[in-house]
Amino acid sequence: MKTRARHLIGLLLATALLGTAAADVLILTSGARREGRVEDIVGEPDKILLVSGSQQIRIPRTLVQEVVQQSDAEDYTILGDQFIAMQSYERAIRMFQRALEANPNHQPANDGLQRARSMIGERQAEAQRQADADNADRLSLVRSQLENDESIDFVNAEKLLDTVVQTSNSDDQKAAAELLKRDLYLEWARDREDKLDPTGAQEYLQKVLAIDKDNKEAEELLLKVWQNDPNRREQVAEMLKSRLADAPDDLILNQKYADVLLSMNRDEEAIEPLLKLHESGRFRALDYDARLERALTEAAEKRSRSGENEAAIALYKQALSLFPDYDPSALYRLEYRQRLDAIDPTDWEARAALLDNLMAQGMTRLALDEAQMIVQNDPENAKALGLLRRAAEEELFEATQAFAKGQYTLAKSLSRRFATENTRFPDLVQAASDIYNKANIEAEREQKRLRERARELVSYGDENLALARRNLELYKSAEITTRTGILPYKFEAQKFAERAIEAYNEAKRIDPTVAQLVDGLDVNTKIRDAEDIKNQINRATPRILLPQGTNR
Repeated sequence: MKTRARHLIGLLLATALLGTAAADVLILTSGARREGRVEDIVGEPDKILLVSGSQQIRIPRTLVQEVVQQSDAEDYTILGDQFIAMQSYERAIRMFQRALEANPNHQPANDGLQRARSMIGERQAEAQRQADADNADRLSLVRSQLENDESIDFVNAEKLLDTVVQTSNSDDQKAAAELLKRDLYLEWARDREDKLDPTGAQEYLQKVLAIDKDNKEAEELLLKVWQNDPNRREQVAEMLKSRLADAPDDLILNQKYADVLLSMNRDEEAIEPLLKLHESGRFRALDYDARLERALTEAAEKRSRSGENEAAIALYKQALSLFPDYDPSALYRLEYRQRLDAIDPTDWEARAALLDNLMAQGMTRLALDEAQMIVQNDPENAKALGLLRRAAEEELFEATQAFAKGQYTLAKSLSRRFATENTRFPDLVQAASDIYNKANIEAEREQKRLRERARELVSYGDENLALARRNLELYKSAEITTRTGILPYKFEAQKFAERAIEAYNEAKRIDPTVAQLVDGLDVNTKIRDAEDIKNQINRATPRILLPQGTNR
């Protein structure tokens, strides 16, 4: 025997049969044949060691007739067959491959290789069949919990479904697991919401939508969870927009979408859903028409500020067509701005030609401001001057009307202001001056009449104050203050004191300067005296105990 070869066989055994040693055929004296590796046994020279597969057999040399050396192809084929017998198919494949490396045409090695691979395939198929059966059980367990509304162990159920997805080679099983995950996450989200855990609920609802993006129930629950969260308005808007793409006439969706857009100041985007609500006529009691009007106005103003006048005008016109009472001033100003942009800004005649249109639209203040600016640059501009004169005549007419109605103080104020602001029309200024002078004379006469009337009231108050004092003295000087005969003194004192107070206050209302009159005492002091009389009467009133009755 070759010592080196036997040493290599020992190494093969030590490395779990992965070495490069060859196999031998051992022929016994009985005629039996044993295939394997033959090794010397250190310390036992009268025996040899036969290694065959996983067996190690000590055989006395006296029983061995011959050891036949095999070719490498045959050796490795024998080892491969042994590994197949041990169901170690991966090791058998490596042995057959080495046999074919030694002799590519060695048919037994090729047959053995195919056989080992077939065995591995069968083993894998069996393992997969078992895995599929196990996965079917997992699916059935989770499905049963969901269908029977049992108390679900959500964490364990999720693990079971994850195992199916990771281990199954069946597309049907994987698809079933994903659908069950969707239902599991939906139930999990409901559980979290019931336990007041909106963060947990939204996590599982998002998982549902990741599996089934069109799941309406998950969307509704997620909207409910997010509706009061200002940090989630963008996501809510996107969800509603997506749903409206499939159901553009759903009024409830349009209502929710409009609300969230308005809360984010996205007025122009909110117009479309608000129009749906307006057209339906079912939301006017909820003030959505007012919201639509505000949205159109805000969007138009935003466009106008950014210089997009055409878009702004379109929005203003839309508002005006929907709401007949809508204020058109902003629209008219923008349209006037467009007309100005179309002409030379220093062409005063052309600018004056636009004044009539402004007046027709009711933009009187703007028209007058424009006329003032035109006249400053073109003092002889007939149209602008004519407009300013008509406005001045109307203003002067107001002063005239105030004078005719006896409103002399107002007539003075209007005519004074007119004379200051309309110096370019001397004839009208003179007329205003005449009105002022006449109003001034009449105002003085009126003031004199008021002063006289106020003095008369003060005198009347003085008379009543004196009577109140007299009755108070009579009331105080009576021998028995509770005697019935003296009660009228008390009432008379209070009555005259109240009449005095009323007269003094009316005098002050007619002519506030009357309080400063110096006829004995000023009016305010007299009022305080009358109030003091009333207080003395009230303090002197005795407490009368009425009979209380007897408890039965």
